[in-house]
Amino acid sequence: MRFDQLRMSIISLVVTVLALTGCATIPVTGPVGSEPLPVTDAGQVFVEAEGPVAGATPIEVIQGFIRAQAAGVSDDYRVAKEFLTAEGAAQWEPNKSTAVYLGEPVLAVVAPNVSGATARVDGNRVEVGGAIDLAAIVDQTGQLVEAASNESQIVSFKLVRDNGQWRINELPDGTYVSQPNFTVTHRRIALQFLSLDHQYFVPDVRWYPSRNLAGHVAEGLLAGPSAWLRDAVTTAAPIGTTLQVAGSVQVSAEGVAELDLSSAVLSADSEQQSLLLAQFNATLQQVPQVRSVRVTAGNVDINVTAASVLQDPQTGAAVAVVTDNAVQKIVDGALVPDQGYVSLEGVNVTALAMEPLDGPQSGQFAVVRQGKRSIAAVPRILRNAETPQVLIEAPELSAPSIDRFGWVWAGSVSDIYVATGEGEVSTLAAPWLASRTIDAVRVSRDGARVAIASHDSSSGESQSTIDIAAIVRDDTGVPTQLEQGVTVGGSLAVAHEMAWIGESTLAVIGASGVSADSNIYVTPIGDFSQLQPVLDHPVMITGDLGVRTTLHVLQNDGVLMTRSTTGASWTEVARDIAAVAYPG
Repeated sequence: MRFDQLRMSIISLVVTVLALTGCATIPVTGPVGSEPLPVTDAGQVFVEAEGPVAGATPIEVIQGFIRAQAAGVSDDYRVAKEFLTAEGAAQWEPNKSTAVYLGEPVLAVVAPNVSGATARVDGNRVEVGGAIDLAAIVDQTGQLVEAASNESQIVSFKLVRDNGQWRINELPDGTYVSQPNFTVTHRRIALQFLSLDHQYFVPDVRWYPSRNLAGHVAEGLLAGPSAWLRDAVTTAAPIGTTLQVAGSVQVSAEGVAELDLSSAVLSADSEQQSLLLAQFNATLQQVPQVRSVRVTAGNVDINVTAASVLQDPQTGAAVAVVTDNAVQKIVDGALVPDQGYVSLEGVNVTALAMEPLDGPQSGQFAVVRQGKRSIAAVPRILRNAETPQVLIEAPELSAPSIDRFGWVWAGSVSDIYVATGEGEVSTLAAPWLASRTIDAVRVSRDGARVAIASHDSSSGESQSTIDIAAIVRDDTGVPTQLEQGVTVGGSLAVAHEMAWIGESTLAVIGASGVSADSNIYVTPIGDFSQLQPVLDHPVMITGDLGVRTTLHVLQNDGVLMTRSTTGASWTEVARDIAAVAYPG
C-alpha cells in the first residue's frame, strides 16, 4: 500500500487509540524533564511489560508489542519478540534506531476488509497502520536528534494468524518508545574527547541504556568519536584498545569504576595514558555512583595521574556591552568603561564579539558589526588606528564570533567567512548550506565546533535548522573546512540568535511551531529544547556557563536583562545598550 493510501485509510477510519499505561510502570503522558550533565542520581528505573494475551485483536497485539519495546533494554527484547512470528523475530533489528514518540500513537486496521466506520478483520492476514507523533530519533550509536514540531511518522505492521493467534510477521526495524519511558530507561552522556592541542575536552553526546550504563559508556569512548567529529578531535586511546571483557565495567560500593583494558594501552607512554585516564574520569563520572576510575591492563595497573584538561570552563571575564559609543564592562551590576578601546562614535554598532581570554591577544581583541554589511576590529587606544578596521564585508552578515585562536567568524547568505585580526579573509566550504540563508554563527569555547542557524531560502519556507559542525584546522589552527554534524533544536521553527552556555548547550532566541512570538530556549545537544521564562522582544543573547545570572538578553528597546538568581524571572541590568557579548 502506498504512503498516501495508507494515510487516507487511517484518516477515514474510526481509529483505535493505543493505550500504553496499562502494564508499563511509567506513564506516557505528562511533562518530561531532562537532567543536566553530569548526573548524580543513583536510581535506576526499569519498565516491565507483559506478553501477548490469548485472543487479542491485531490492534491489541501491536499495542502490547510497542509497550514491550520500552522494556527491551532490560530483557533484550524477549517479551517484545513474543508478539512476533518466528520469521518476524528473525528479521527484526531493534537496535537499528529508536523513534521517541509523544502522546498516544493512533492505530487502525487498514487492510483488508475495511468498511465505513467499522474495521472488520477476516481471514488470516491483516495490516495495521498509524501515525506516531515524534519527539526525537535516536540512531544506533545513541545520537539523538530532536524532531521538528508536529513531525510524525507513518508506521505499518502486517500480521498473520499463528496457531490461531495474531502475530506480527512484517514490521519496520528499530523500536518505538514513549518520551517519558525513554528518558528513564536511558541516560544522556557526553563522551569526552580531546581538542587537537589537548587543551580542552570536546563532548560527543549519546544516549545509552541505563542498564550496564558504565559498560556502554566505556565502550562508546573506546570506539572513538562520531564520524563527523573525527577530524576535529583526537583520543588518547591507542588503536585497538578494548575492554578485556566486552561491556564489563565493575563499579565498587565506594564508587570506583574498574576498567580492565586490552594490552594495547601498555604501548602508550605515560603522557598518553594520563590523557586517557582524564577522558575516562570526565566521561564515567557522569554515570550514577561512579566517583573515580581505576584502569588496568591485565594485571598491570595504569598508575598515572590524570592530565589537566579544561572541561566546560567559565569565560573568566565580565560581560561586555556597547553603550555611549564605547565598549564597557558590567561589573557587580554597574557599567565600567573599558579605557583600552577607541571611541565608537558615529559607528552603527549592531553586534559585538570579544576574544576569549586564552586567545592570541589575551582577550584584548574586539570586533563589531556595522549595520549588517561589515565586521570591523575595534582598535586599542595605543595603536595608530582611530576607527574600526573593516575585516569582512558582505551582505546580511550574521553577528560575529571569535574563537580561541583569534579567528573572527560570520555568515553571509550561504557563506561562512573567517578572518584574522589583520584582515586576511577566507570562506569555508559547507555544501549543505548551499540553498540556505545563514542567520547566526557561534564557535564553541573548545574551538572544535561551530553552531550554525540557517533557514531554507529556496522554497520560501522559514523553518530554521541549527547544525553543529566540526571545524577542521591545519597544524597552526587555521580553519580549513567544516564537517556537517548533528542537528539540534528541531522543535524550533525559527532560530534568530544563539549563544553557547556550556560545552553541549545553546541558548537560542527563536520561536516554536506553536507560537510565532520569539522566546528564549535552552537547547542542549542531543536533548529536548526547554522554553525559558517569557521575555518581550529579545534580539540579542549571550551567556557564560549555565542559565542563571550569566545569561544576558538584549531587548529591541535597548534594555539589557539577565536571569534572576532563582531562574524564575528576568532582572533589568542596564538601558541604552547597543550590543552585548561574553567572550567567544
